Order: sequence, then C-alpha cells, then structure tokens
Amino acid sequence: MISISSVPANAFWFGGGGGGAGVPGGTNTQVQYNNNGVFAGTSSMVISSAGQIIVSKLGVGDIAASQIVATGGTVTYSGGYTIHTFNASDTFQVTSGSGNIDVLLIAGGAGGCSAGGGAGGFKKVTSESITTGAYPVVIGSGGAGAVVTATSGDPRGSAGSNSTFRTHSATGGGGGGNTGNTNNGTGGNGGSGGGGGGFSGGTTQGGTGVDGQGYAGGSNGAQTGSPYPAGGGGGAYAVGVIASAGGQGGNGGSGKSDNITGADVYYAGGGGGGGYNAVAPGIGGNGGGGNAMSGANGIAGAANKGGGGGGSTNGYTGGTGGAGVVIIRYITNAVQEAKFAVNQIEGNAILDLQKDGVSKVKIDANGKINIAEGINRSMGLATLVAGSVVVSNTLVTANSRIFLTKQTNGSSGYVNVTARTAGVSFTITSSSGTDTTSVAWWIVEPQ
Repeated sequence: MISISSVPANAFWFGGGGGGAGVPGGTNTQVQYNNNGVFAGTSSMVISSAGQIIVSKLGVGDIAASQIVATGGTVTYSGGYTIHTFNASDTFQVTSGSGNIDVLLIAGGAGGCSAGGGAGGFKKVTSESITTGAYPVVIGSGGAGAVVTATSGDPRGSAGSNSTFRTHSATGGGGGGNTGNTNNGTGGNGGSGGGGGGFSGGTTQGGTGVDGQGYAGGSNGAQTGSPYPAGGGGGAYAVGVIASAGGQGGNGGSGKSDNITGADVYYAGGGGGGGYNAVAPGIGGNGGGGNAMSGANGIAGAANKGGGGGGSTNGYTGGTGGAGVVIIRYITNAVQEAKFAVNQIEGNAILDLQKDGVSKVKIDANGKINIAEGINRSMGLATLVAGSVVVSNTLVTANSRIFLTKQTNGSSGYVNVTARTAGVSFTITSSSGTDTTSVAWWIVEPQ
C-alpha cells in the first residue's frame, strides 16, 4: 500500500478518505497496487494538478513475487521460458516463488557390442507444481561397450544409468548383444532395448524397451551365415532395425524430437548394429546413436543425448553409450524479480526499474528514458569490421524488432539485420564492405 499524506490544496489523489477521488483535501488516502505487487513499507505520494508526482519517501515493491526464481545447471532463455540444462548431476534450487515446470529426462545410453546399444529412456513431464527447496538432479552415465567374442559367457554391452528428478526416473538403455551360444547374444532390456548379436545358431532377439520411454532393439534377423550381422539398438521413437541379408547390420532406432530448449532437438537414438566377421555396419539412430564399425571399435553415443553405442566385429569393442541429460523450464515473467522506486528530485519524479538491485531502465526528471547497456541487454553498441558484425545476445528472438542507428560516419553504407539465431546472436551488415561504423542497436519485443 502507498499512503498519501500532507496533500497540497491543488493535488489529486486516488480512492477513499477525505472528499473522494479527484477532490482536494483529506489525508492518509490509501492506494492499492494490484499487479501482484507487495510494497515494503509506506510511501507518501501525490500527483499535483500540474501533473507532478510529489514523493516524500522511497517506495520499493516486489513485482510478481510468486514467480519461480531458481539456480542450477546451465541457464538460457527462449520463447518466454527460463531453461536449466543439467549435463551433469547437480541441484535445482528454487530460491523463491512457486509455479509449474516442464521437465525432460534422458537416461544414459547403453554400450554396444556385436549389436548396437539401446538408447536411454526418454521421459517428459509437463505442468508439474514446484515450490522453494533444493531438488537433486541425477544424470545417468552411458554404459561401457564390450568386446565382440564368441566365447561362452562373455558379456554384452553395459546398460546405461538412470536419470532422475524428484519422483521421476528415465531408465538407462539396454546393452547390445554379444555373439556366441550364450544368452548374452540377446540384447539387454532398458529404456530402449539393445540389439540382438550376430549368431550362427539361430535368431537372437533384441531387448525390450520401457513403455512410454523407448522401443525394443532389432534382432539378428536369423542371419545365421557369415558374416553374422547384428541388430540395431532401439530408440525413443522407433525399434532398432533387424539385420538383413548381405551382411547388413541393422540401423539404430530413431530418437525423439523435443523443443523444451526452444529448438527442435533429437534425443535417445539407438546404436547401429555390427556383427562378427566383416559386415556392412549399421548407422546410429537420429538423436545421438553411435554408428557401428567393421574392423574397428564402435562409435560412442552422443554425450548428453542418451544415444546408444555402435556395434562392432570380432575382437573389437562396441561404442560407449552417451550420458543423459535433464532439462527444466518455467515461464519467465517479464517483471520477475523486478523492483521499482520513485524518488523526489526537485519536485519531479524518477521511475527506476531494477532487477537484483541493478538499475535496468530509468525515467529521469526531464522525462528522458535511460536504458542500461551491456552483455545480454536490450540496447548496446557494435562496431562493424569490413562491413559486418555478429552481436551475441541471449535476448534476441525470432520476432524481435531490432532498431539500428549509425553513430559515426564510417562510410556511406546503410545497415540491416541480415541474420539472427534466437537466444544466441544477430548479425548487422552494411551495404558497404569497408564499413567500420559504430552502430547503436535496440531490441524490442512486440506484444
């Protein structure tokens, strides 16, 4: 609340007390700030008939205090969201506020062997309520690849580890099957199943996936003749491809696309299948699945995408599975953590918009707008080099209006924004390739 007191005879005030709205006279009139704001203390403020704001005490208010404020992981911004990406185990710390979050969990992919490793489980959680507190985030590691042998009892590729957050868990991928006459020729079960290894005695089945997180690995397709090709590991979107005639190892199952980061990214592709003798190696699934190799070690699954490791052939090692990732996002309120202050300077008002105690925008006593410049701010200067400059700025979006004004006479060329990558940068280019002008830019978002 703002208390208005000592009202001059020519002042207007707002709401009850005294003689009613707009009528001079009366004291201690109360004004309610209704935009989720809570004032710290009481200020005295009136607006005179000349339009002056007269303030006798600083007023500071927290705006939208209920919005989430949090730390942990790598923080980026896109499309009105604050995004925390955890590539390693850490803590998501909600320091103030509450609200809803979306979470993507990708588990660690499995190691390959003869067959491709299964991708880590893919799990999406939306609109989950959260309040202040410390929430551990565990990132699943990728499973190790295994050596391709025909020895009874030798292991398949190792399973990936689970990724967890709160009550949610994405299951690590199932290891790629080995060759030989043991059950290790069968792919391991997991978030997505490992492929079935190459085998002369019959069909080796792929491992099963977890319902809603991934798919089964591909079998060896009953390819019992040399070079004994193996199946591809399962992915988050599709089963691993079975091995086929002509010594063709199965491709890894495709991963699944998600835009929680503001861009469409594929995660959790299965590893490609190898075999025993020289084969035509399978390709890893879209989303970080490792390619199989013939006569060399299999390719590892992509880190922090949960891809399965690629398979290999006799005497070589399947690729290691890729580590998982956890990504958390929530709506960024445009005035989150904002504070405002009104100061009296010679009878005129200054409006000061702050965040974390740092001034962002001021309106001075003469009505002039002052906007803070710097890294990832809405306004700044850039100097052209040979007619072009890339300005790194996380605030730029696909819809940003970017205003440009030359500050020096570096050349007679005119300037345009010729490229942008939302949340990353934009490019200023002059019509003159020798332009070295200093250019002021201002980013404004339309409503």
